[in-house]
Amino acid sequence: MTKLLILKKLKSFGFTLNESSDFIAMIEERQASCCKVSAKISGKIAVIDDKIRELQQVRRMLANGVALCLNGRAPSIDGNCEMLVP
Repeated sequence: MTKLLILKKLKSFGFTLNESSDFIAMIEERQASCCKVSAKISGKIAVIDDKIRELQQVRRMLANGVALCLNGRAPSIDGNCEMLVP
């Protein structure tokens, strides 16, 4: 039961099943010191920060495309929105 609660908690933090199993193994081997756990969590934070930057860039590109479309950008020759067709 304890493992399930730990897995649920780790999942809520965004850890994958493989990452979570690493934590479980650390706990079972009594190697889950705050230092080691903090290092793994810091790595996950870095991954999350990278993903946020990527998503912000995609958001800016989409918002710019929408703004261009709404400001009278002409559709392509076939009448389709240029955001979707080359």
